[in-house]
Amino acid sequence: MNIHIRPYQNEDDVTMITVMIHRAFKPLADAGMRYLGSYQDEKTTLERFSRGRPFVALDGDAIIGTITFYTASGIKPGWPALFAQADTAHFGQFAVDPYYQKAGIGSKMMDHVERLAADEGFKMMAFDTSEHATDLIKYYTKRGYTYDGLHQWQLTNYRSVLMKKSL
Repeated sequence: MNIHIRPYQNEDDVTMITVMIHRAFKPLADAGMRYLGSYQDEKTTLERFSRGRPFVALDGDAIIGTITFYTASGIKPGWPALFAQADTAHFGQFAVDPYYQKAGIGSKMMDHVERLAADEGFKMMAFDTSEHATDLIKYYTKRGYTYDGLHQWQLTNYRSVLMKKSL
């Protein structure tokens, strides 16, 4: 594998990216968690990209992952206060094609946005995930993230655990 991370480009196939996000979130949806990524349409993918700086992971020319880097300027009313802090960046719309999962690609993508945040002077990186996604929570905890509270999104059927990490 020759994995490369670069910014999303308008020429990238948003339909293919959305389908990949659905595949990545399918096991969580099958477990009863209604993540937005499990059912969003292309318009929603683009809207989520537009609020931040999206990146894609490629194996050759194939897009195999995505992650979006956000700052307080990209949040909406009703979002967690943690995401509104000026010294805190956060990431979302994070997915790796199931065929490539467990190969370190997600870690490489997280390293990329954490390094970007630190280089831009942010003191903290944050995100959220379902309180029922215990394997994901363990993974993020091993990466140095700690619990910061709970949040209920209108579009999900679970409470989200808010997590943060000092950079």
